[in-house]
Amino acid sequence: QTSLIRDLTKIKITISCTGIGQPPQFPWKPNPPNPVMAVVLPTRNLQMLRGIVASFLLLIFAQSPTHGLAQESNLEQLQQRIELLELKLQLAQKEADRLEAECEELRKENSRLKGDGKNGDEFKDDPFQPGNVWAGEAINNDKIKTQWALSISKRNGRNFDGAIAAINSDGKKVEFPVSGKAPERGNGLVEFESPLAGRAKMFMRGTLRNGSVALAFSGTTALGQKFFGSATLRPKP
Repeated sequence: QTSLIRDLTKIKITISCTGIGQPPQFPWKPNPPNPVMAVVLPTRNLQMLRGIVASFLLLIFAQSPTHGLAQESNLEQLQQRIELLELKLQLAQKEADRLEAECEELRKENSRLKGDGKNGDEFKDDPFQPGNVWAGEAINNDKIKTQWALSISKRNGRNFDGAIAAINSDGKKVEFPVSGKAPERGNGLVEFESPLAGRAKMFMRGTLRNGSVALAFSGTTALGQKFFGSATLRPKP
């Protein structure tokens, strides 16, 4: 019996030393967080967030200027093509005028050799003979109507020289010379242009039909601004 008591006492002492069987301590407190993990985890999340935001901003700022530069480059190329086409048109027009003048001289020479030269009476009904004046209205891209007139000073076959006078919306009168082509009789194509004055230039093209002319025009102002519109002309009594 004494031996059994000693054994039980040893077991109790052993349990007391190891803490097994001890009642829980209240209030219960959880283990404190690992300070290393508490710092590392938020730091990693912050670094990932910063990386995502930086990548997003880089994508936006990398694409936006490129898109703007591409549009600007396309506009410059289009402007250069327009200017090149205008120059080609002017050269082609000059070449056509030269060839037509040569043909007119050959016709006159041929008529003289055949002895069937034409007299001036055959051109008395020419609506674009020197001294004739045409008047009408023009409407440009700002929808403002302008009164204008075309006077003829010189005629050579289908070619003519003259001047345009217009009254702007502010009441100021503008005059400038023009040269062009028109049928000597009947209906047909009418076209004329102003000489290049600095950056200012104007082209007009239309059709003479039943005694009136309907035209479309385009050009550039002295400041380099483009304009366009339509116009009408009728012989002024």
